[in-house]
Amino acid sequence: MALVTLQRSPTPSATSSASTSEEFGNDEERKANLSLSDSFFMVKGAALFLQQGNSFQGQRSLLHLHKNAGELPQHLQLMINLLRSEDRIKLAVRLESSWSDRVRYMVVVYSNGRQDTEENILLGVDFTNKESKSCTIGMVLHLWSDTTIRLDGDGGFSVNTAGRTHVFKPVSVQAMW
Repeated sequence: MALVTLQRSPTPSATSSASTSEEFGNDEERKANLSLSDSFFMVKGAALFLQQGNSFQGQRSLLHLHKNAGELPQHLQLMINLLRSEDRIKLAVRLESSWSDRVRYMVVVYSNGRQDTEENILLGVDFTNKESKSCTIGMVLHLWSDTTIRLDGDGGFSVNTAGRTHVFKPVSVQAMW
């Protein structure tokens, strides 16, 4: 078990795209969003979002590592850097992979939508190996109101939404629950 705090750094999409103040708020709100830190509770291949930081931390890294945390903190930081400034990782779980050298995660991401609604998606994030310094998004699955989740007998689960079924198998049953 470990507690990890990661600095949210500005993403290219947040800094390079032309946006109106209506989309992202005023300059102070944008700066506050870009300087937030996120804290996660980590156990056996999973990271659970704990809280939203709200103090300015500058550009220094807030990566606090537990000696047994493995590669998950670094992978989590890379995943955070892929997201827009308004997106938050709610849960990241390492999945079993058919390829022994590939590392895969299922990531639940949320954002506040219009009219203060919470919008959620599942991302499939891939690393070519444990030491990889980059990751790719291999799947984006919108979670609609018709989404159903079913547990399998082998520790996995399936997500059915928009008429499609996706099967996930965490590396540890304990990591999910």
